[in-house]
Amino acid sequence: MTHYGSKTVVKRKLRIAQTDTSLDNEINIFIDDVDDYINEQLRHRLGFYDSVGNDVTIPLTATTTPKLDDKIRQISNDFAVAKFRFEVDNDDKLLQEAYKRLDHYLDHKYGWVSDAFRVTTKITLSAYTGASGSTITITGENFRKNRILIFYFNSIEQTTSPVQVISHTDGTFPSSGTATLTIPSGTAVGAYEIKVVDGATDDADLQSQLTSGTPKGANIISGATTRFTVTS
Repeated sequence: MTHYGSKTVVKRKLRIAQTDTSLDNEINIFIDDVDDYINEQLRHRLGFYDSVGNDVTIPLTATTTPKLDDKIRQISNDFAVAKFRFEVDNDDKLLQEAYKRLDHYLDHKYGWVSDAFRVTTKITLSAYTGASGSTITITGENFRKNRILIFYFNSIEQTTSPVQVISHTDGTFPSSGTATLTIPSGTAVGAYEIKVVDGATDDADLQSQLTSGTPKGANIISGATTRFTVTS
């Protein structure tokens, strides 16, 4: 199980020697309690699905969207310390400060999400300039998972290698290997748009279209664009 807090850090903040294990069980309970509370608050803020329909995974980790950051770890450790102090001294000052600090962080980081948590669909090129006929590698993130992707250069659908590129279960692509696109030979010098969009693989009619042509615009859910400059 992923823990936001660290027993080692909490013990150091409490000035308990790492070799002293007499309170480890209690500290672990406090860390678990803090994890549960933070996850509950994150779920309230983020919901269950993001803006492209992918699951919002909680607890957060280094690979989820959104990602776990160091600030949550710091807050979690301080929260566990505050719970320990309250249990020992019956003084809730630190505990109330911990609640406020978490609320302030969540307000600043996520606000109150009235709709699905919005993610930014993005594509990255191995090169943003090059000659016509050159080949580039394209990767993407925050696309819908397990979708066939369609690639465009200057609004014209292109054939990639491999011919069929499918997004991974985490919304990135390619799901394995590499996805490459060749800039059409004879393209004049200038800047052009590269666009990648997805379609619904759970729609049988659309699925048949995706293998041979451009999907209907109404069925395109997520996509991203960037610019490539042809230099010669």
